[in-house]
Amino acid sequence: MGAQFGLRPRAGSQIHPRPQRRALALGARRAGGHGMTGLKVGIACWLPLAPHSGAKTRLFGFLRGLARISEAQGHEWILLGNSRSPGFAQLHQLVAQIPGGQLFSVAIPESGRQRALAERRILPKVCEELQLDVLDLQSLPVPHLTQTKILTTIHDIRDRGEWRRSRIHKLLAKPLLAQALKLSARMIVPSPQVRQELKELLGEDSEKLQVVPAGLDRQELQEETRKGPQMRFFLNIGRDEARKRLEFLLRAYAWALERNPKLEMLAQVGASRRQRLDRLCRQLGIEQRIVWMGELDNASLHRVLDDSLAMIFPSALEGFGLPVLEAMTHGRPSVVAKGGPPAWLVGEGGLQLDGDSIEAFGNAMLRLSAEPEFCTSLGALAYERAAEFSIERCTRLWLRQIEAAASSQV
Repeated sequence: MGAQFGLRPRAGSQIHPRPQRRALALGARRAGGHGMTGLKVGIACWLPLAPHSGAKTRLFGFLRGLARISEAQGHEWILLGNSRSPGFAQLHQLVAQIPGGQLFSVAIPESGRQRALAERRILPKVCEELQLDVLDLQSLPVPHLTQTKILTTIHDIRDRGEWRRSRIHKLLAKPLLAQALKLSARMIVPSPQVRQELKELLGEDSEKLQVVPAGLDRQELQEETRKGPQMRFFLNIGRDEARKRLEFLLRAYAWALERNPKLEMLAQVGASRRQRLDRLCRQLGIEQRIVWMGELDNASLHRVLDDSLAMIFPSALEGFGLPVLEAMTHGRPSVVAKGGPPAWLVGEGGLQLDGDSIEAFGNAMLRLSAEPEFCTSLGALAYERAAEFSIERCTRLWLRQIEAAASSQV
């Protein structure tokens, strides 16, 4: 276990960060025994790390990228996680591969009001103790730090609209985002669409707002891909959230199946609370044609992607659209709603349709099933487009913003 900051004291005592003398410093390269030249960068890794969380895949992709690009070797990388989190063991493995990498545990809860309070209380002391030049932060609100520059990641701004998590989230979204822009030296977003939404919301076209998309590891995908005969089915990946529009997906599939009873089956990965969806499947008469796969480990997910015919992704709100990129790296086209980040992401490697048209999505499935050459040609374009989102390229973009944050006057 790494050094502990902000350990919970006994009842009635005051909270202080108490770093131990021995810190976990796996894979760290020291220059002359006095630390590396360059920046000292802290990376927040204490948020929930759900198996198929886009935020987790994005963060872990950057961490893997640090082990590969030579430009990162001039800096020290301080991963700040919570040793009680299930993802802490994975951080152990990753930091061992990063030149200049170290791992510390901080007593910051994963989510909720307690997390925000702990960040505000503990982070200034952690940054001072570790003498961090830059802190890469993944959450709001952004704390006030006097000596350390902040690079804030905003994944999406769902709480401003129809897909908000709660009324209080909607009320707080704009002031918290405005505060983040003020206190951050740089603010990175995963797509041009999120940047434009922030610009319109805050009324400011700041140079602080920069697009840094997620990257995927093609080498890992090739290792995980199964060789041999493939099944054929349509695929959707996403949790059972209203914005993912799984009911719309099922209705579009039922519409298509009515017109072609031999249509490939539909597989769904990620939905856990399915009572409502199961009822809808029975009402539509498609319960025998839907395969609910639940949560899959990384290797299983890539095998499923390799077996799929196409990704059907009607989500109404995404900051990026990672399942689409995952399909692209396997040479599979995607069917997405036009205008959002997934449409920007897929480019010519998929079909961009009216997000409210069941008929449009149904017809897309019928065409991809009936015209294999068309489906294959779209998949080839998707695979070519995916090269623009390599883990190395996206990590370099991220590193560039870290260095820009360090040199800013904020």
